[in-house]
Amino acid sequence: FMYWLSSNMFSLVQVACLRIPAVRTILKIPQRVVHDSSQLPPREGFIKSFKRGWKNAELAHQLQERERRMQNHLELAARGPLRQTFTHNPLLEHGKNQPPSTPNSSSAKPKQPWRDTLG
Repeated sequence: FMYWLSSNMFSLVQVACLRIPAVRTILKIPQRVVHDSSQLPPREGFIKSFKRGWKNAELAHQLQERERRMQNHLELAARGPLRQTFTHNPLLEHGKNQPPSTPNSSSAKPKQPWRDTLG
């Protein structure tokens, strides 16, 4: 209790001393700037401000969640099996006039080929 009382009393004395114009001139503290109220943004109420802040926090959370889901999606794709992205293996020597053989040419192509790697 004594610490709280002494700390608050010291703060009150300090503020009282700094409000004296002579002390302010000696310490070279500039006068407070008074802004024109017509140029200031309109003040909104506590409830309206709280609702706007809550909505901003929700949007920020949604963006973070989206980033996390995208990162998780990319990690799953990186761990999954690799898909063949070419019609033939260029490292294997095929006949020069022979067309490349594709092992899955007879099977129907899936509508969403990226599903192979995502599981």
